[in-house]
Amino acid sequence: MSDIKKALSGIFANYINLLTAMLFGFLISGLVVRELNASFAGVFLLFIGFNGMLGLCDFGISQTLSRETSLAEGGGKEIRKKMLFSAAKSLNRRLSVGCFVISAPLVFWYFMGITSPLDHPELKISILIFLVSALLRLLANPYLASIYGSKNVKQERNLRSVSTIMSFLFLIVALCFVKTLLIFTLTFLVQSASLFLLAFWKAQVKTNAYTKIRKHRQYLLGQGGRLFMIYLGGYFIFQINAPIVAHYLTATAAVSFMPPFQAITILMTLAMLGQSSLFPFISSIFAKQGIKALQQPTLIFLKFNVLALVCILFYLNFFGDLIFAIWLGPQYHLNHLLLLLLSIMIVLQIQQDTLASVVMSCGYIKFALIPVWAGGALNILFLIFLLPRYGVVGAGWAVFLGQLLTSNWYVVLISLKFLKITLRQFVFEYAAPIILCCIILFSFLEMSKKFLYITHIPPIILLGGVFGAFSFVLFWYILLTPGEREIMRLLITRGFK
Repeated sequence: MSDIKKALSGIFANYINLLTAMLFGFLISGLVVRELNASFAGVFLLFIGFNGMLGLCDFGISQTLSRETSLAEGGGKEIRKKMLFSAAKSLNRRLSVGCFVISAPLVFWYFMGITSPLDHPELKISILIFLVSALLRLLANPYLASIYGSKNVKQERNLRSVSTIMSFLFLIVALCFVKTLLIFTLTFLVQSASLFLLAFWKAQVKTNAYTKIRKHRQYLLGQGGRLFMIYLGGYFIFQINAPIVAHYLTATAAVSFMPPFQAITILMTLAMLGQSSLFPFISSIFAKQGIKALQQPTLIFLKFNVLALVCILFYLNFFGDLIFAIWLGPQYHLNHLLLLLLSIMIVLQIQQDTLASVVMSCGYIKFALIPVWAGGALNILFLIFLLPRYGVVGAGWAVFLGQLLTSNWYVVLISLKFLKITLRQFVFEYAAPIILCCIILFSFLEMSKKFLYITHIPPIILLGGVFGAFSFVLFWYILLTPGEREIMRLLITRGFK
């Protein structure tokens, strides 16, 4: 299969995987809020938040392995690829078990402190199941990274989709008999166990023949350590908010904060899917042709990712009450200011991440470390100061201001410099057209809401389809330059052929 076909099939599989995960995530969150008491619902939503922190316990090893596998394939270094995989497996096992042993008592201590003693018997078993599922998910990482780095993005994403579907089927059967926190938590275990077994079975590199891998372990630790420090700063910006909200307020308060935050972060992932499927190809292109070959594709990524996210966020903010009521039930009260703050923050974040991820795919990592940590530190300080005064809205202000004052501008400027994209080119080819598109989209929705009476889900879906098609027209004729449109036509034509 050609690289273009692999890339397009990977993008398609990536969307299928995320749509599967989104459907499962939205359904399970809605069921949890409806079926469990407020305390247990808050605990489970915190489990989801902690599940998002698992990447931190990988210490950047899998991301480094994936990138180095792509670079090794681009340079024709098959032996190095196999030795890196052996080194990554060895490191992964030690680090995963170490994280499990260290984090288990801390997790128990945290959840015991924010819940009632009456809930503790069932909660203890649920926490243990969650921790075991986290360990299995970590152990699957090097196998998934080897598949992904070998440009088999479609296969890697399909494995994730299958594990999600298996856990969903388990939940459907189990809920026919009992509806408890324990049953909901078992879905994590089913998903992680199935993903580990599938990844182990399908991994592209299955060798233990290389014993002299100390140098490669040191290399992975060095490169992965830099990624780990960046990810740790990122977790202080995003994932830390829900646990701090629960600590300063209550576990029940997490129910108010987590659904909008979960929706926003999933939408950001959705907007980045096309580009994230191409990371192995970006590394390979850089290894073969250098940085100039990435300038125009990066601008296309940037325009598509930002407009796609803006389109969905406009829709979510305009019809949020109805969407969240259908998702979580009429008893859920949406905080509009929190949703707006998170929406603005995530648009600035995807702009930053689109540029930075291309640079990091080329192996340049250090530049993001200081601004990300500064943003994380400011976020925590703002949380401590604002939460007692403004409640969950304070959490929205904290993450928004923390990012705006640090990495949202610094990382963008450094990435543009590395990619040799001038500020003038950035403003006139991207910023000005995207602002024009935002004004047009806002006007479109404002008129639609004024003249159309929308109170049910079918009209929302119908209008969403029209709105999405209109947004694509804006992307094609306003955002893309004639040269970029020609590149897109060429890629699509070759991919289908």
